[in-house]
Order: sequence, then structure tokens, then C-alpha cells
Amino acid sequence: MENAFFSADGRRIVTSSNDKTARIWDAFTGQQLAVFSGHADVVERAEFSPDGTRILTASDDKTARVWDVATGREVLTLYGHSDQVPDVSMSRDGLKIATASADKTARVWSAVTGEQLLVLRHPDQVESAAFSADGDRIVTASDDGVARIWDARVTPIAQQMRWIEAAQFESLDPKQRFALGLLTPTNARPWIGDHSKCDETAGAPYDPDRRAPGVASEQIVGDIASQACGTEHQSMVGEPRWVYEHGRALLATGDQPAARRAFERAIDGKYRAARIDLAMLLVKGEGAAGNFGRAVTLLERAWAEGVTFAGFQLGHLYEMRGDLPHAWTWYERGAKADEPHSLARLAEREAAAAVSQTSAPVRRDYLIASFKYYAAAAERARSEDWPDDIWVSWRYRRASLARILEREGMMQQVSDAFAAVRKKYEHPPRA
Repeated sequence: MENAFFSADGRRIVTSSNDKTARIWDAFTGQQLAVFSGHADVVERAEFSPDGTRILTASDDKTARVWDVATGREVLTLYGHSDQVPDVSMSRDGLKIATASADKTARVWSAVTGEQLLVLRHPDQVESAAFSADGDRIVTASDDGVARIWDARVTPIAQQMRWIEAAQFESLDPKQRFALGLLTPTNARPWIGDHSKCDETAGAPYDPDRRAPGVASEQIVGDIASQACGTEHQSMVGEPRWVYEHGRALLATGDQPAARRAFERAIDGKYRAARIDLAMLLVKGEGAAGNFGRAVTLLERAWAEGVTFAGFQLGHLYEMRGDLPHAWTWYERGAKADEPHSLARLAEREAAAAVSQTSAPVRRDYLIASFKYYAAAAERARSEDWPDDIWVSWRYRRASLARILEREGMMQQVSDAFAAVRKKYEHPPRA
């Protein structure tokens, strides 16, 4: 046998052995009560959890394991050490586990999920690790001749990584993500191979029927887009999508009358995104006030046809006229439909509300709400493969809020919120 350990009530004993098992015995009769098999090498240590419901084992197979006493079932296997594990212990509250290893580390794990929380490095192999009574500290003993005391109050590594990602101002490239242990997102909207130069240079990011990422209206280079759309293959000329994108190219050159005619033709051809651009054109310049009613009608029709950007534009129009109740109704409808601009507008509202708060807890509530909306706006835009210049400001604000909230002691809340947002947009909404 390698070691023996009493249960807290003194009624049972657990032993570890070279035969790769741990066993429970009746402390009064010596009768064997249970056998725990599963390790692939010598079991160096076995002990009861503080409440007596679980057994912890440490083995030369480089793992520690947690077993259910009542059923004998293996509950957790703690993988991560690269050499023998001679010791394992649990905090008194039953929430954390400490292991010691010949790989010159001690590690802290979640006793609930098995997630690795902390790595404590020594210059030589670590023989034992144990928690203080309150679970806030760990003492380790090593073959380097030194015992060390460590602060065990840490944010889990996975949470730290999620916070790091949320606090990044710039998008991480694959190498940076690998270095941080982050998965590379694969859920950006894919594009079919037959899109054209006109689609690339004049398509709208908010167009649900687009064939390429698209370009924000103010970023369209009129001459290039007009040439691309003007030299399309003859089979494309007259198609509603081509007519619409050609109209956007014409508008970028300053030819508003021709652009308006193109948008009208695209609408006649039932191209739904064209209603957005025509409505936006109608409320610019002279006669804008008189065109308000028609612009609203166009946008409401676009919304009914599934162009969610219309919700944001309706909110914007009503806000420009000072009709805030109608404006916020549409911003909120757009946000419920996961429209990025609408989500960002709600984020602005929450951030502005935070500024006026004198209560720190209430202020933090507004800030975390703003963070969630900015994160959602940026993540939705990313998953839709929008051009970076459209959503970069939302990413910056998300990152700034993540850093502010971390200083308020809210790293975990930021991490959890960001993970929830990423999960929500795990799969692209359209193929």
C-alpha cells in the first residue's frame, strides 16, 4: 500500500496501492467496502473529500481522479500534468482540488467541472499540495528544499482567456489566438464563388441577399464601383441585384437622379434591400421633410420583408424628428432581431445612463449591459463578415468596457457575458 486515510467520521478508511486501485474499508471490521479501478499505474495517494461523499486519487499515470463513494463511479479525471502525480487534496468547501506532480508543478482544479484553474511552478518536482482551512491559500512542498505558500484566489484560466479576448482592441490573427489557447472562429458567413466585382464593390452589408461582404455606402469608391457594375457580364444586366448595386455605385459618384431611378427599378423587381437605400436617399437634401412619410413606408415594408437594418433606420429617422418613443421602439425591435447597429445604439444608451449614476453598483449594472450590447453588435457583424471599418468602433468600445469592468472586479461577469454572446452567434444565421 502507498497510503491510508480515515474518513471525517472515522468509520471508513481509504487506501491506495501499487495494484493501480484505491479501496474503502470498514474501520471497525476491516471488511472491504469498495474498489476503485481505472488508473493505468500506481495509485500514490487516496483520500476522502471533506464531506465523505467522494474519493480523490493521485497516480503515476499522470492523472488525479475523483470518484463517487456511493456508486464507485469515476466523476472527474484531471488531465494536464506531464509526469507522476504523488499527491491530491480538496479544499474544505469541496470546490477546488490541488495536485502535486513530478513535472515541477502544483495545479488547482475546479472540483465541479475539472477545469484547470491555476499552475504553480517549482524548480524541482512537487511532492505535496494542501489547502489552508479557508481555501484561500495553498502550501506546496518540493524537492528543491522549499515549501511555498500561494494565493489560491484566482480567476480560472478559461475565464481569463475569454476576458483577454473581450478586451482586445484589434482582432486576433490565428497565431495570436493559438498562443492564447483560443479557438479560431469558424462561423463567419460563407460566400458562394460566383459573386462579381459589382457585388464586391457596391453590395450592401445589410443586404440579406448579397453575394459578398459588401461595402458601407460612404466607403464605396464611385468610379471603381461604376466601372465594375458597368462591365458586368451581359446576363447580369437588368437583374434586380445588379440594378440595385449599380444604383449604389451611381449614388457614390453623386448622380442622385440616376441612383433613385435604379433603386425604383430594383424595387419593381422585388429586390428588398433597395427600399433601404431609396428611403435613405429620400430624406437627404431638399424635400427631405416631405419625403418622410414615404421613407417610413419603404422601411416598414423592408422590415416586413426581413431586412432587419430597416429597424435601425426607422429608429434613426424618428430620433432625427425628435420622436424618441417611436425611435426607441424601433431600435429595440432591431436589437431583438440581432441587427448590429440597433444593438450598438442600445449599448450607447446604457453607457450614457451609467455616466449619470452616483451609485457604484447601479453604474456597474449599466456598464455591463452596455458591454453586452457592444459585444453582441461586434460579434453579429463579425459572424456576418461585415467589413471591419463598419464595426471596429463597437469592438473598441467593447474592449474599453471590458477593461473598465475588470478594474471594478468584474472579470468573471465580463468573461461569462462574452462567452454567452459568442455562443449565441456560434452558427451563422444563413448559409
